Amino acid sequence: MGKCRFCHQKAGLFQDSHEACVEKAETNRKLLEEIMTAALKNEANFAAVKPSIDLAKSAGRLSDAEARLVLINSLDKVSQKVAAETPISNEAFERIYELYLGIGYNFQSLEIKQNHWYGYIALAMSNVLYQILHGQLPYYDPTGRMSFQLTHQERPIFSTGRTVLAEYKSISSQSVYQSVGLPIGAGLYYRIGASSTPSYQTGLVPSDEGELLLTTKAIYFGGQKSTFKITYDSILRLESFLDGVGIFQHYGSGEVFIPDYSGMDTGWFFYNLVSALTKLNN
Repeated sequence: MGKCRFCHQKAGLFQDSHEACVEKAETNRKLLEEIMTAALKNEANFAAVKPSIDLAKSAGRLSDAEARLVLINSLDKVSQKVAAETPISNEAFERIYELYLGIGYNFQSLEIKQNHWYGYIALAMSNVLYQILHGQLPYYDPTGRMSFQLTHQERPIFSTGRTVLAEYKSISSQSVYQSVGLPIGAGLYYRIGASSTPSYQTGLVPSDEGELLLTTKAIYFGGQKSTFKITYDSILRLESFLDGVGIFQHYGSGEVFIPDYSGMDTGWFFYNLVSALTKLNN
């Protein structure tokens, strides 16, 4: 005779749960999702929602591990959406950071890539945008990558590890991105891309890969084949991609930078960051 994994009472032959217990657990899983979503959107801190979380866990007889997974999935999903909709202020970022800590999020865990939990990374990127748009210099980890020689009074803002450099060339098949803009003020736009396949045969071809660094004055790329610098005052226009940004100067066919974030769409961040820095330098 099996026991119910929720109430630990007899559940019947070859059974591990009661139907009523399963329904109650599912109801309270959904309640946990609603609590976490409301906490992020209504600017509540963890202390304010903890009693409701504990009550839902108890009512649904959910284990700590099961409840944690529900809470993280819910918070991460909403975080990714909110981060891409509008720049996150310093105060909001700190509050949401405490929510992540409160529900047991491990910032160094392998679970992040395995479950595609990119919400916190998106929030951090969004906060960098907020600071740039409000005349603040974002914090840059002094132990981070710094393999470029910067000019006097030039400050690093954001760097990546592996970044693919692509160029437009004639090829047999290709994908080109079109996009729509969502205004956020100050002439900047978040751009959401969708792929299409035109009839002409010009497309993006990877040409190098290396490190990308954005500073207050320029963009630096250090690749396996080439190393170069793009000053913001030389940028003529930008092109938005789901996973990167295209930069076109007064000369040449342009460069497309595609930072590797394990499948995370970061084009909205890099497009807006380069756009904001370009405006500040012109």
